[in-house]
Amino acid sequence: AGLRAGDIICAVNGKDTLTMETAEVASLVKGEEGTDVEIKVMRDGQYVTVTATRATINVPTVTSKMLPDNIGYIQITEFDDVTPAQFEENLAQMKKEGMTSLILDLRNNPGGTVTAVTQIASGILPEGLVFYMEDKDGRKDEYKCPGADFEYPVAVLVNEYSASAAEILAGAIQDAGIGKLIGTQTYRKRHRTEPLSSGRRLGAQDHDRGLLHPRGTQYPQGRNRTRLHRGAGCGKI
Repeated sequence: AGLRAGDIICAVNGKDTLTMETAEVASLVKGEEGTDVEIKVMRDGQYVTVTATRATINVPTVTSKMLPDNIGYIQITEFDDVTPAQFEENLAQMKKEGMTSLILDLRNNPGGTVTAVTQIASGILPEGLVFYMEDKDGRKDEYKCPGADFEYPVAVLVNEYSASAAEILAGAIQDAGIGKLIGTQTYRKRHRTEPLSSGRRLGAQDHDRGLLHPRGTQYPQGRNRTRLHRGAGCGKI
């Protein structure tokens, strides 16, 4: 389609997308197979317009391989409806091959659905609350996991293109105490963050609620404020 890694989508079919969430942008890009969509991106400081033809593409969202010293490596490229099943299959294969530790690669992962990331978290985190969101009116949505039989140390790779659901999973793993984050500041670069080693400012964004923040810290996203709180079990971002 002519799109490149690092392109920032600015508009789809003439509609500005800079303030939209990943899911909103994706809904504009998706459409009837065989139709064209015009995507305006920022690339190397310049605007570039790309015309792409919509088609059904079946691309695995999870891949894995065994590294030396029985280190399992699993990469998740996005959190789609098919991702939990693919993750479970790849994780089972790594265990079968004798994995003793895991590298989870979330670099360049733009996010996806909260449902998908919560299902994956449920496969590796201990029992309890993964995270909950509270909006400006005090309404809460809780996401819990039943507890998983998972006893492997984890290293989570992140970078500036790790966003949304990827940040949720990375932060939950870190707060649960089963893994560490390795990499650079994640996508929430619009808001001040501390180095990843501190674990206190790893931001994430839900598709409908705006900015989420670890440990109940509250930051504005437009006119709304949303807080992400830690639970007693699984750890929260």
